[in-house]
Amino acid sequence: MNERNVPRSNEDVLSERARELIERAEREAEREAEQDRQEGPASREPLFSGLFLFLLDFRALLRWGILTLFAVGLTTIFEQFLQYMAGGLINQVFAIALGMLMGPLTLLYLTVTAVCGLVILQDTANGWAKIQQWPGRNIADWMFDAFYVLNPLWLAALPGVLLGQLPVLMGIAGQGLAVLGGMLSAWVLFPLFSLCVVEAGSPLSMWSQAIFRQFRSHRAQVKSFYLVSAGLVLAGLLALYFLARSWFPVRVFGAAGLNLVVMVYFRLLGRLAGLMDDPSIPEVSPADATDSEQP
Repeated sequence: MNERNVPRSNEDVLSERARELIERAEREAEREAEQDRQEGPASREPLFSGLFLFLLDFRALLRWGILTLFAVGLTTIFEQFLQYMAGGLINQVFAIALGMLMGPLTLLYLTVTAVCGLVILQDTANGWAKIQQWPGRNIADWMFDAFYVLNPLWLAALPGVLLGQLPVLMGIAGQGLAVLGGMLSAWVLFPLFSLCVVEAGSPLSMWSQAIFRQFRSHRAQVKSFYLVSAGLVLAGLLALYFLARSWFPVRVFGAAGLNLVVMVYFRLLGRLAGLMDDPSIPEVSPADATDSEQP
């Protein structure tokens, strides 16, 4: 006896079409990436030229969207955690469960963000217009690369935190001074440390004589980088303020802005690394730079 054909529901049809669109977009992105690899890296561009153009790529937009959803989800979980902690015994049990969930998710978010920033830095320094080395689905292949960003970050912030903690221990300032000191210290030292670990090929090596020499001999580019990166830091703080708001659209806007600032920062740092490594840009010796600054 023949079985009667059962008509498919609209949900099945829509899900199939959605899968087809995603697969088609992935195939097109892979085809474009293969064409870019065959063409080779583009010539290095000026420091601030087209900083946002790398986002005109499906793979870059996909990572940006994933990081934005991560940030929104973590902020929402943290908000619920604080609300449950302020309640009774049963609510505090729920808070403990949320805290156990929030820890691994935060670690995963930091890992993905750090690795995305690292590949943006490396591909930009190598002259690629589009990012080629995005992390894949197998997290075991790239999870330890996050230490190339996380190690320089906390080591760069440590001196400022320690110096800011001294007035706190003396009772003449609040904890905000230590946080401010850590931010300033990270702003100054993180670019140097991150380029050193990439140059040395080890997340534990914060010293590279070649990088220190390039920072001294390309003072104009380095000064321009720090000025623009200061604006990015302020934009990131503003995005954090929006991310902490309770209204969901504002929170999404803050999360998208925060991750955009992070991605553009590493794009800018990659531009600086590429320009300092470009033999067509003449180096200036420290003595010549000192003489040129004197009236």
